[in-house]
Amino acid sequence: MIQPHGGNIHDYPNTLDFSANINPLGMPDSVHEAIVSSVSQCNHYPDPYCKQIRSKMSALLHFPEDQIVFGNGAADLIYRIVHALRPKHALICAPGFSEYSHALQEVHCEIHEHFLSSESDFILDRSIFNDFTNEIEMIVLCSPNNPTGQLISQSLLRDISEYCRLHYITLLLDESFLSFVISGSSNSLLPYIHEHCIILNSFTKMYAIPGIRIGYALCGSNYIASKLQQTGQYWAVSIPAQAAAYAALDETDYAVKTALYIASEREFMTKELSNHGIRVFPSSANYLLIYYESDFAEAMLKQSILIRDCQNYHGLSNQYYRIAIRLHDDNLALISAIKRYQNG
Repeated sequence: MIQPHGGNIHDYPNTLDFSANINPLGMPDSVHEAIVSSVSQCNHYPDPYCKQIRSKMSALLHFPEDQIVFGNGAADLIYRIVHALRPKHALICAPGFSEYSHALQEVHCEIHEHFLSSESDFILDRSIFNDFTNEIEMIVLCSPNNPTGQLISQSLLRDISEYCRLHYITLLLDESFLSFVISGSSNSLLPYIHEHCIILNSFTKMYAIPGIRIGYALCGSNYIASKLQQTGQYWAVSIPAQAAAYAALDETDYAVKTALYIASEREFMTKELSNHGIRVFPSSANYLLIYYESDFAEAMLKQSILIRDCQNYHGLSNQYYRIAIRLHDDNLALISAIKRYQNG
């Protein structure tokens, strides 16, 4: 059975999990301590507006506090954004994160897809402008894209943002994996944000807290932020999640250390996988998209290694897989498993 997402260790216990794109360095000590310390406050309701984190993030990003909205993970905010704005026609890229289309389907939006090509390593280029038809009300992009790991160039991002400004189109950019890129902030939409933009991000991946759900949206206008805040459940972010995020905002050195580590291990894994006859697509993220034999995921599972079978992504076949970058010893274990598989 093909899983809709990675990280399904509940059905496959005692496996080495390469299917979930979580920071291999683990949760920072300060974040762990903040979560534990917050438990004593859990007899109270959480702040529905996450005011302490909003204030801290506003100061760090030099971004208006009342235009920041927190949610129960980035996925929660995807649904809240779509339900708040209810576009009738939206454009997404394929392959891409499935929750974009699932959320749009909930509001009966007609989904248009821009297909990325393996021949160009799934890089988004200016051909996307051919799909900017008059009926499009929302464009959803991801940089680095999931599952390809490809960044959107700053020049293209700037031009898409300007097009959306001139044509009153909502631009939603998911930057949940951008912090894994060295100097990732230089690839953000933030310099080009305007009243029709929303930047989505998550604490889950970088700070290794997928069980503590918290993400945020930087909204280009008070109007969008207000609509988003009023959509979805009232107490969306738990007390432990808010405490974790507040502590994580101080972990700038940890994020830099992670990006450097990921770059080094990604280069190592790209070389090793390629040396074993596996096609590896260029990536800037903490995962690699590969193309190999159709039974590869099952073969790895027999060796207690879980990878992400990508055949349920639109635009990909049953020979595409996504592999997370893990600790070096784990990465070596995967390479050893591949050698055993290839040697019969």
